[in-house]
Formats: sequence, structure tokens, C-alpha cells
Amino acid sequence: MNNATKLTADTAAGRVASIDGIEIETGLRNCADDPDFYAEIAGDYAETDNGIPLNDYFEANEWKKYQVLVHKMKSASYMIGAMKLGDMAKGLEDAANDESDIDYIKERHSEFIDAYDLMIKSIRNALGTNI
Repeated sequence: MNNATKLTADTAAGRVASIDGIEIETGLRNCADDPDFYAEIAGDYAETDNGIPLNDYFEANEWKKYQVLVHKMKSASYMIGAMKLGDMAKGLEDAANDESDIDYIKERHSEFIDAYDLMIKSIRNALGTNI
């Protein structure tokens, strides 16, 4: 039996595991199969809200800075098992990488930010934090 099957709603990791869009097995594996460490990493993810600076870079057409920050958001999303969100960030990162597809970014940025904000709020709610 792996740690993901042992999670319950009375643990921080268990509450995060119940969030739509979280693949807890992946997140736990990325955190040494340690539910407490996973909950700590998920809390750090929610505390480090990169949505505002990403919006600032988007509005200023600063695509290199956008690419660096969305790369960070992609990696952090994958770390906690938010795979769909990580995939969305990867698409934006690839488009910003050489400024080859700014239209792709303009079409999908708001959807990504909305999904990211929802994930942040959901994790904060699951962990009982209001940052």
C-alpha cells in the first residue's frame, strides 16, 4: 500500500489530494513519498502567488521575463501533481521561448491565470491558510 492510499481528509496532504486537478500519486512521488513534506511544498506553492507578476509581464509584453516565470510555475505545478496546470504553463513557456507564438499566449493567458488562481485558492482552503 502506497502513501497515497493512506491519505485521509483529516491530514493536510489528504485535503490537498481532494482538489480537482491534483494527481496526488505524482505529487507524493515528487516529495519523497512523504505526506507531510508534500503538504509543506503545496503550502509553499500557494504562498508564492506568481499570478500578479506574470500578468504584469503579459501586459508589458515582456516575453523573456514571462517565459522565465511561467517556466517556474510549470515546474512548481508538476511538483505538486497539478499536471494539467503544468501542461498549460508548458504551452505558454514554449510559445514565449523565442517569442514565436505570441498569439498563442494572448489566447490562453487568461485561462491559465484563472486555473492557477483557482488552484492557489483551493490549496489555501484545503490547508486552512489565508495568505
